[in-house]
Amino acid sequence: MEDKSRDELRAAKGRVAAHRVLLRENLAAARARVAPSELKRDVVFKLRRLGSDTKLVARQTAKDHPYALGTAVVATAAYALRRPIARLSPRLGAWIHDRYDAVRARLTGDDAGNASLTERLVRRMNRGTSARDIEGD
Repeated sequence: MEDKSRDELRAAKGRVAAHRVLLRENLAAARARVAPSELKRDVVFKLRRLGSDTKLVARQTAKDHPYALGTAVVATAAYALRRPIARLSPRLGAWIHDRYDAVRARLTGDDAGNASLTERLVRRMNRGTSARDIEGD
């Protein structure tokens, strides 16, 4: 009976030693994963993958909807260049200004100004004058 308990004790000591080695290996692996250089590498990898995925989605969207993309680019350029355009071409500048006011009125819910806007546009087209020459601008 003593031999059996000694064998069990030896086996238990062997299991304890094996588990200690396993625990040390796991701790070393966890420390390596939490190391700043490893965390940095992981973040860089994830950001690159995110950028790559975003680029692929943007390309596919541009291929699927070229007219929408073109419209967005032209609208952004017209908005960014609205003041230089108004200086070079007063009539075109007045039209852009009126479109901007109309969109802003619709977004804010103040659509009552559209009647006067339409009247000003008609008067301007009949006279061929710029926005600054018509009262109410």
